[in-house]
Amino acid sequence: MTGHTPFSTHSLVRLKENMTLIKVRKFAPCDGEAMSRIMCESFKGFLKEKMTSRCSAEAYEETAHVKDGQWGDEETLVAESDGKMVGCMHIAIDEKKSWGSLGSIGVDPAYQGGGVGRALFEAAAGLWREKKIKSIHTCVSHINPKALSFYKKMGFMEKGVIKDQFLKGVDEIQLEWNPEYEEPVKKERNEPCDY
Repeated sequence: MTGHTPFSTHSLVRLKENMTLIKVRKFAPCDGEAMSRIMCESFKGFLKEKMTSRCSAEAYEETAHVKDGQWGDEETLVAESDGKMVGCMHIAIDEKKSWGSLGSIGVDPAYQGGGVGRALFEAAAGLWREKKIKSIHTCVSHINPKALSFYKKMGFMEKGVIKDQFLKGVDEIQLEWNPEYEEPVKKERNEPCDY
């Protein structure tokens, strides 16, 4: 996706609960440190004692090559609130196979549940739809029920499990989303909004 600008300026999502504006934009090299901090904090939130010392901001930035923000056909999106980075998402697009992936998503723990993940997902979904991608894949650790619930709210369906994919004792649930067949999430009248 080199050279591709997904947003003419930026995308804004107004959150209904507190009227906070979330701006989603492409990753810039100056975002590396904040993004690494958010991703490490997000992983620590569910991995707890399984977390190893290798997930320092410096290690994440180095191993993920986030300094340039793109890995071939991958793109990094960043969410901001009041000028502060509050979330990020790595996505990929393979136009030849009409296939995409959501590699990872991280939201600052202080902003989780406030619509940041939804704003990032909606921006990514716009890119996938623009490229007419028919199938989006991701995985989530079985010990991360909050993330699994989020993905299901976004329309992902479980497709399988991979045992010990990244860490011994942590299974990954494979998920798939088909943008063409998406049904809107229906809320009960008295159910609070999660965005």
